[in-house]
Amino acid sequence: MRVLLVEDDTMIGESLREALRRHGMAADWVRDGRAADAVLTSERFDAVLLDLGLPQRDGLEVLAALRARGDATPVIVLTARDALGDKVRGLDTGADDYLVKPFELDELLARLRALERRSAGRARTVLEVGDLRLDPATREVSRGGRPVLLSAREFALLQVLL
Repeated sequence: MRVLLVEDDTMIGESLREALRRHGMAADWVRDGRAADAVLTSERFDAVLLDLGLPQRDGLEVLAALRARGDATPVIVLTARDALGDKVRGLDTGADDYLVKPFELDELLARLRALERRSAGRARTVLEVGDLRLDPATREVSRGGRPVLLSAREFALLQVLL
């Protein structure tokens, strides 16, 4: 997954870019709204992580311009703006998701995976290896088409291993 990170805070940007890379994602990073506009008009990304409080151009303006061009690239807003009105404005402007700082990395990664599934037209993530099938949504496991009964701990372990 190729992600554009739009974040002006150096500490947050560096740590997020490194974390995304550790989790197998290619992360490009820009630090202001104008740079984000330039990159988004010339390159393709699987997702955008967009701060709102940016120098040179506000994140909502970047988002509005992206959507005005007909670009449907999934966008997760990452911001300290936590008021309900800010969230509604962000989502109504075209964000696919809205996450308030500080946030947990695991939650952000899960939201990126969800965006990736939706973009690919898959609503669910069924894990399969050979004839072993694990469905996290229904918590069902089968092998060779036959149900396998597992304790909660066994299920969690198998899910991690798959």
